[in-house]
Amino acid sequence: MGTTKIVAGGQRRLSNSQVSAVLASRLLRLGFRPYKSDRERFMITIPEDGSPRELIELGQPIKGGRFFHSNTTTKNIALTDEFTAFCSEVGLTDCYYWSICLPVRKAALDALDDELQRFNRKINNQFSELRKCYRFEQLILALHVRYDELSDAIDLHAHFICRVPSEHLESVRHVLRTKFSRPDLDVGPIRNVAAAVNYMLYGVFNNREMIGWPDHALEAVWRLTQQKRFRYVRTGGGFAKWRRAARLANDNAATESKNKQPYPVDPTRPRFLARITAKVRGKRLAALLYEHPAQAPDVPSQANEYSTASRLVTQETAQSSKPTKSLDLPGRPPQGWDSIRTAIKRITAPISSLAGKIHGIGKKLIRRLLC
Repeated sequence: MGTTKIVAGGQRRLSNSQVSAVLASRLLRLGFRPYKSDRERFMITIPEDGSPRELIELGQPIKGGRFFHSNTTTKNIALTDEFTAFCSEVGLTDCYYWSICLPVRKAALDALDDELQRFNRKINNQFSELRKCYRFEQLILALHVRYDELSDAIDLHAHFICRVPSEHLESVRHVLRTKFSRPDLDVGPIRNVAAAVNYMLYGVFNNREMIGWPDHALEAVWRLTQQKRFRYVRTGGGFAKWRRAARLANDNAATESKNKQPYPVDPTRPRFLARITAKVRGKRLAALLYEHPAQAPDVPSQANEYSTASRLVTQETAQSSKPTKSLDLPGRPPQGWDSIRTAIKRITAPISSLAGKIHGIGKKLIRRLLC
């Protein structure tokens, strides 16, 4: 995340954040706004082995939900760990890792929204029937979006892990074969559940492949993700219940964190955002995420400011009543002080003049007496 690997052949392999930056720059060139904020971010790693901490610049934060890998790394790691823990506790008896594709055809780029709705509706309806008839249990599912160069269309397919009672296995496989295109329904055991879930989550949008997509395909998929209408990853069955129970167990801690008052932020210093888990050079590390301070606006010096103000005053006519705008800057008297000072001068001016006259008369009397 922020580092570059050297792979076979001496070629450089970009990190997730670098790949995301390349895609974001392409979207910017296409006229979109892929950034959440103009303030750049950085992270400081916290290695557990005692090695030195490392500061890694991340650039501007990008939006887009699951469109960018770097947005979902922490969530993906957490969900993978949760599912692995669930399987360790409950087991993988009668569990299978399968995939299905959008029925009949690939999704046209100009109808991507409608085709994804059709695919979601088909999955919901068929899985609901399988659950009622054959005790089918979908545990975790991820939709994948791939560009097919030959047809210039999007290949929509879903990978999922499910639990099917052995007596209903062939019936469920028959339904999936007849209702979806190109199903992969292997009945072998899941050898590495963490690797399977990791592929499912990171493959929703394959950023490394997307770098080579044509502009019109990238634009169509970006527009799709900005609607925030579709869930590309979903959980269900026993795994969803297990997650809810785990969250209820930590409910008190979550409530305390939600009710915690925000601490004051100094805009001139980096702002702490979150404690995250990052993958650096293939290794998971805890890290602290920060946001750089906003650049302070250029404030003119006092000499320039007062000379400008004096020019503005001399250009005002006596009858002008248009208010002038001023800034409250550190080190300056508060706004409105000039008018108060002028009013005080008007009051004290006659007194000062009279005092001057009395002083002159007194000096003359003293001279006459001395003479």
